Amino acid sequence: MEEYNTVTSKRSNEIMVYSNMEKSYKKFVENLPALFKKKKINTKDEILDTSILNRMALEVEDEYFYGIEKYPAFNSDDIKSILLYYFDEQKAPPYYTFDDRDKFGSLIKNIAKEIVEKDLRQSEQENLFDEKWNEYGENLQLIFNNNKRYYLNELDDEIRRFRYPELYVKMQEDLPFTKQEQRKYEDLTMWELREIAPNYEKDLRNTIFNNHKDAETGKYYCVNCGVMNSNRQKFEVDHIKPMFKGGKTVLENLQVLCIKCNRIKGAN
Repeated sequence: MEEYNTVTSKRSNEIMVYSNMEKSYKKFVENLPALFKKKKINTKDEILDTSILNRMALEVEDEYFYGIEKYPAFNSDDIKSILLYYFDEQKAPPYYTFDDRDKFGSLIKNIAKEIVEKDLRQSEQENLFDEKWNEYGENLQLIFNNNKRYYLNELDDEIRRFRYPELYVKMQEDLPFTKQEQRKYEDLTMWELREIAPNYEKDLRNTIFNNHKDAETGKYYCVNCGVMNSNRQKFEVDHIKPMFKGGKTVLENLQVLCIKCNRIKGAN
């Protein structure tokens, strides 16, 4: 039987928690001791059986995260990693939110601004880098996954933004600004749109799902079979007229289907 050796390999699990999952995550980690007690697992043991771990992870996802919209970055294996971390350390792993990341993103901007405005020499810059890295300790290191090189690269990039602002002028958040570009977007799949214009794709997807939400229950529904669920992961955006038949990626040609109905349509 495959086993996880949790003694010879200690884990370092910094978790990024999306705001819509933070309450569920907190409830999950608060109940970690009870979960292990319920399963009669002794955290002083050297190994944790894989079958027990997999079963616990499924139960956790059903109990604490069912019905919550899960972003692409969510991975069910993260739950296993948290369980294993608790098995190793008898405590929950540290986590941070996007608010935390925004907070320290502002810190990076302020450091870069100080360097440019004071025209600091290289040695002075390096001293300031180290001072801030040590001053904010675990929090700043958590954002950059304990990798100082990522931190320094981010600072270098921010300094360039202050010195050469004309190179970082952005269009209106990826939204089409000409009819010609709009037509170009209409010929792309949703996946292609996500790659080249993520904000536009996100707005379009949100509009489609909001147009397919039941007014009474607030749940999304499949236009074909009528099945409802509050979790978007159970559905897919579908082109009413397929693209290979000339259909466009426009609001009027997009609908929501459950995964099963979309697979059946695609096979016909």
